[in-house]
Amino acid sequence: MDDGGGTGSAGIKVLIADAPQLLANVVRRTPVDAEKDMTIVAEVGSEDALAKAVERPADVVITAATTRDFAPRFRALLFGPRAAPIVAISVDGQSIEVYG
Repeated sequence: MDDGGGTGSAGIKVLIADAPQLLANVVRRTPVDAEKDMTIVAEVGSEDALAKAVERPADVVITAATTRDFAPRFRALLFGPRAAPIVAISVDGQSIEVYG
């Protein structure tokens, strides 16, 4: 899928942030591996790594929801200059919250 902007980038760029290894594996295998137009551009586990990773554009951020509260470190991603939707998946797999 061409973005139409002439940059040559294709597909949906996915950033996996603060997700336990098992959840990250599930995200990588389903649906990202199944969808040919999705690419994982980075996987990060710390706030510093997240801040550095968002310097590269991502179309969506996938993270683990460990509480009902939206983690403050993700607010900048949602409302910043490079706003991206955030998908928070509960670690037990029982719920998904989509922000943005």
